[in-house]
Amino acid sequence: MTNHRVPINLLISNKHIMTPKTIQTLSRLNQRFYKLSGSKWNPKPNYYWEGWVELLKYLEYLEPKKSIRVLDIGCGNGRFANFLMEYLPVDVPKQIEYIGVDFSRPMLNQSINQTSFEDGSIHKITRKFEQVDLIEASIDSLGLDFDSFDLVVAFGLIHHIPSHTLRSQLVDNWAKYLGKNGLFVMTTWQYLDVPRLAKHCLDPADFVTQAIYQGLEIEKLEKGDNLLKWVKYMPEGQYTLRYSHYFEDQEIEDILKGAGLQAIASYRMDGGKEIRNRYWVANKMRAQV
Repeated sequence: MTNHRVPINLLISNKHIMTPKTIQTLSRLNQRFYKLSGSKWNPKPNYYWEGWVELLKYLEYLEPKKSIRVLDIGCGNGRFANFLMEYLPVDVPKQIEYIGVDFSRPMLNQSINQTSFEDGSIHKITRKFEQVDLIEASIDSLGLDFDSFDLVVAFGLIHHIPSHTLRSQLVDNWAKYLGKNGLFVMTTWQYLDVPRLAKHCLDPADFVTQAIYQGLEIEKLEKGDNLLKWVKYMPEGQYTLRYSHYFEDQEIEDILKGAGLQAIASYRMDGGKEIRNRYWVANKMRAQV
């Protein structure tokens, strides 16, 4: 089997034509990945990304209030709540209402009883975790109020959502929960810029005969789509695959704009010298007078 860098781009066009059948297949692929490795993924609740520290300076500009509402989409084990408890600036509201949403039950199970960070913190927090399949369902099913969150974040998620159309629809939906003066923060995984990760991109044509990939229509994949071979947390000699989309900056800017958001900052961090993630900090567009 041969490794390729960005092999799919040789097979497809720029048109956004992915079918529901292929979306479901790619979604099932990622669900399988987290089912196999989710219980071992990010096991330490005190682990945080370097980029979160950089984000703190933007949180200082949130509207002064007694409390802050946070919606964490794709929350995993809820460690961002722990980070806020420990590092949120002292002049930011001391009451945090945190709601975390994820599709993975093994990941959410890690969030239970993570209260150690509350001891000695000047901040008080309430935590609520919800399991939602973000592709098959919607966070609308949770009954949350639109325009009610000061901070909406989606870390390490958007690049695992199949199809440009679905990604745009989801960001548009998430943005509706953002308050007038709130901040929307999203990261994209820049794995093709990291040689160690780029070499794990495989040709999907090698896998379409396997049952798990039935329904994967190669010609319906979009530019930037890749399957990555993944061995971390797997039994020795075994691997699984992850679907991920590689974003050009303009693609994200267009998605944000389509959701009524405007980027106010963007920076690259995480992974030491590899710099794996790009952060996008946005707010709601102001109406032109």
